[in-house]
Amino acid sequence: MPFKTRHEKITAKVTKTDPNYYWVNTLLFSFAVVFAVSLYQVAKGVRFDVYQLNIVFALTGMYLIGLSFALSGLSFFWDFVDTRVVYRKYLGLVGFYYILSHALFSFLNYFFIPTAPLPSFDFDFAWVIGGVRVPNTLAFLAGVVSLGSFAFMAMISNRYSMVELGGVRWRNTLRYVGYFAYAVIVIHFGLKRYAGWSNWLGNLTGCRRKALCCWCLSCWSLFCG
Repeated sequence: MPFKTRHEKITAKVTKTDPNYYWVNTLLFSFAVVFAVSLYQVAKGVRFDVYQLNIVFALTGMYLIGLSFALSGLSFFWDFVDTRVVYRKYLGLVGFYYILSHALFSFLNYFFIPTAPLPSFDFDFAWVIGGVRVPNTLAFLAGVVSLGSFAFMAMISNRYSMVELGGVRWRNTLRYVGYFAYAVIVIHFGLKRYAGWSNWLGNLTGCRRKALCCWCLSCWSLFCG
């Protein structure tokens, strides 16, 4: 089905037109995600402080942006998702704001708080990935590149840019820049969280297997959307 036809079919199902409705719902949903991720971190026995909250904000931003990409693909599986596709813009922008807050806090620790308690804010620190030492500078640069890419997407996420670029070029720009930015941010967090993720994957329980399956389905939907 051509994009225009499918888009018209989906938008015909949308009854709410007030942007504030979607902003409020997206913010409330993001608060629920923050609470859920925080609760999970506490359940793991992690000491919850401002640094941990910074990580929670980063994970929340990644989830919201990833979900905004995945909605189109998920609509092919479940019809009820059709009316949620309108949330893509709001999920993406709110997710970007969470990522931006994470970046600003991290920036302060990198450059203005020399006694930051976490090695992840030390440029001289090196992460050990499969026996290979990877400088923390690489993770930092990956974060900067992804942040810049997401910022560019946020700046053109408006009707004016769509008109200036043309609908097809505008959609493709958002799509492929978004894929690139998301891949780079996975590298950023992958380097910093490799040890924790390896331990998590090495101790898969029933719930973790289900969570991993859902994540894989979301990723597949993201790149097929």
